[in-house]
Amino acid sequence: MASGDFITQPLEDHLYRDDDDEQDITYKKHLDDLVNGRLTPSEAAIKFDKFVVDEANIRRDEILRRETLGEEAEDLNMDMLPLRTDGSVECIFIFLAHLCSAYPPYHPGQNAIIEFLHALKAMPRHESYCGPYETTTLWPLEGNWEALPEIFRHENDDNYSLFDDEMKIPWSKKQIGFRNFQSAAARIASLGMMKISFLCALNEIRPSARYYPDPEIGRFGGLDRIACNVVAGGQWIIWPDQGRYVYRECKKRETVSIPREIWCMAHWREWKEQFASLIQNEKFELRAKEIARLALQKMVEYEEEDAQ
Repeated sequence: MASGDFITQPLEDHLYRDDDDEQDITYKKHLDDLVNGRLTPSEAAIKFDKFVVDEANIRRDEILRRETLGEEAEDLNMDMLPLRTDGSVECIFIFLAHLCSAYPPYHPGQNAIIEFLHALKAMPRHESYCGPYETTTLWPLEGNWEALPEIFRHENDDNYSLFDDEMKIPWSKKQIGFRNFQSAAARIASLGMMKISFLCALNEIRPSARYYPDPEIGRFGGLDRIACNVVAGGQWIIWPDQGRYVYRECKKRETVSIPREIWCMAHWREWKEQFASLIQNEKFELRAKEIARLALQKMVEYEEEDAQ
């Protein structure tokens, strides 16, 4: 485990809610069993796939039954039917994205989440009912499939806002959750399962960034928020698989102009300069400074590896 990782215990996941319906509880129980080792990732993938397909088929059969009997469409309460395939997929990943904040980098719980995604992606492709004349292919986890990146964006934006005061408190539960979420996002992105690199917290430690927490004027929490972003964003650099991925992507272009594209050599150099500057800043939080030092060290290592 990287030396920059200080907090190794899971946070309370707050997975269950008072307003959970029967389907929510079923999904959440399977996910809880997954991250706590009661289900293997392969077993969980099989269970979720079967549940999604079975629920979609129940919905299809009920709609066809009503049509066969000639019942009026307005008599069919669609809210009483199981979800379409895409709706079930969305629910699963909303709960999964939420769980990503609970587990530290490379904790068994986080590993189970990543291995579960691998198991889903490895399943033979097959179609599942999504509506009249429409099916969804399960489970080609890559790119923007089923708009999964937006689910992770909502999880990020809803919980780790620039304006959240707890994000300024060093090593608060909110900061640790953000670090955990960023670590999981980095692993998912580096494996090519979702295009969620735009969520990388490194983007906000650049002085040229639109929402840079400028310490000179105290905007967005200033140096305290930069420390938070260094600890969380550093997860994309300090772990070799993720760090090498970031460097490979950055080498593909010198600059970027599209808001959701952040990997480029101009940003890579800016991150290096910022890490070097923060290491020398006496006011910068000590443990965040260690992350910055480790990240800078790793960046140099990746460059040297590539030059060989």
